Amino acid sequence: MKTGDTIELIEDTSFYKKGRKAHFIKISDRNPNNIEIVWFGEEHAYKEFGDVDEYPIKLFKKVDTE
Repeated sequence: MKTGDTIELIEDTSFYKKGRKAHFIKISDRNPNNIEIVWFGEEHAYKEFGDVDEYPIKLFKKVDTE
């Protein structure tokens, strides 16, 4: 995966449902099994404050966009 790729949640979490899409930012600096993401619709918080969420990489799959 590379920065800006669209990814999709493949399991429900406590806050988000399966199928929710996000932007891949990078592999976590603290834990290589986690990734930093920005959910679709929350881009303003990332642009303004640099706010990202960190989740295990195994919860996501890359979505092919054309």
